Amino acid sequence: MEEEIQEQTTGADPEALEKEAKSTRENSYELQKDVEVAKNFLSKATGERNATEQLLQTEQARHTNAIKSAADKREEFARLNGQVNAAKSRIEARASEATRLEVEVREARERAEKAKTEFLSLESQIAGLDGVEKGLDTQYEQAAKD
Repeated sequence: MEEEIQEQTTGADPEALEKEAKSTRENSYELQKDVEVAKNFLSKATGERNATEQLLQTEQARHTNAIKSAADKREEFARLNGQVNAAKSRIEARASEATRLEVEVREARERAEKAKTEFLSLESQIAGLDGVEKGLDTQYEQAAKD
């Protein structure tokens, strides 16, 4: 029993326990305030993160659209470039054909001029034969009368 009495008298001091309880309550109150501040900060940070992720998704969609648009423009440019090259090729072919036709026209004119010259030469030869032939007719007629 003496031990029990000693334990009871050696127990914690009620005033010290009261001070410790008050300190713990104050500490708990401060910690609760800190938890509320942290919760508010977390909520705000989560909202900002969600907004940032939404902005990221929007920008990624814009980026994807820009890449598609650039690819479409490259494709259109390649198509137009092909059309331009085809048109250039047709122009070159037509220019070559025009040159060839100019040469043929010049050669045809030269042949026509040569033929005209030959014709005039033959015409004058034929005209000269007509005069000789008239004299022959007269001679024949006189010979026939005799």
